[in-house]
Amino acid sequence: MANHAKLTEGQRITLAFAIILVGAGMVFGFVSSFTTLYGAAQAHGWRYPAMLPAGVDVGILAYVLLDHLAVTLGSRSRWLHAVAWALAGFTVWANAVVAPADGRVWRVIHAAMPALWVLGVEALRYIWHRLHADAAARSDAIPAARWIASPLPTLAMWKRMALHNVTSYPVAVAREEARILALDLAADVFGKDWKREAPSLLRHHLKTGTLPGDIARTCDLATAGHMPSVADQVEAWVTGEKVNRAKVVAKVKREERAIDAPLPLPASPAKPRARKRARNTSGERDRKNQMARQLLIDNPGMLRADVAAQAGVSPRTVDRIKSELPTVLRLAAK
Repeated sequence: MANHAKLTEGQRITLAFAIILVGAGMVFGFVSSFTTLYGAAQAHGWRYPAMLPAGVDVGILAYVLLDHLAVTLGSRSRWLHAVAWALAGFTVWANAVVAPADGRVWRVIHAAMPALWVLGVEALRYIWHRLHADAAARSDAIPAARWIASPLPTLAMWKRMALHNVTSYPVAVAREEARILALDLAADVFGKDWKREAPSLLRHHLKTGTLPGDIARTCDLATAGHMPSVADQVEAWVTGEKVNRAKVVAKVKREERAIDAPLPLPASPAKPRARKRARNTSGERDRKNQMARQLLIDNPGMLRADVAAQAGVSPRTVDRIKSELPTVLRLAAK
């Protein structure tokens, strides 16, 4: 919802008086233009001479009103405005050309009368727009002292305000401070040659003042005389970019090593040969059985699969040793 501008009593009186004067000038200009074009059309034998001034002057008002309506509906209507100004230029030119008076001065005077009518329409349209404009959409003016003391950085800040649609001057100052802090941290984190070492996206953000969402939201809380602290957030942002870059570089190096690694040669076909039966010596087998037996004695609740894995025997062998274990223990007891 648009916030209408609140006028003081004196401003309302001035506005009303100005509208009356502008309206009177518009009427004089319209009547003068109408009669001049009407007389020219009549002199040239037009059957309906009133159609010429009506078509031009009334057309100006029609297109200006349509353009104004389109703007209030939130639409761009540059072509409507262009048509209105083309008709305005035509009526000024036509009044100067067909003026019955002799002399260049009087032709200029005749051309000035329709200009009063056209400019009056634009003036009323502009005042209406300013009175009904959204106050939140109006951008704060940068103090003149800042322009004088630091013109080029101020111009760059103004450009970033327009780029990011920042209308509050305190918010713009907070964003500028966050950007400058990020520039200093980038030089510390990435080194003196940070403009080459830092990621290109980070360099672009620092140049254009594009801040991450959390930092931008913190800066949006800035008011006149109050600048929120964003040091920790900026530090996390810049150092996080350093970590992300290191991860990307490591990944690229791994991929390069994988590409540069020689491809394995195809294995030559194996010659058929007789399979030799793997045989364990009796000493090796006894040693493994003894290990399994000792594991079962020391850990009665140990799972069969674990015993088999540690001793290097089969689960069936573990079952056999477990079934023989009571007998072995009785003999050991005697």
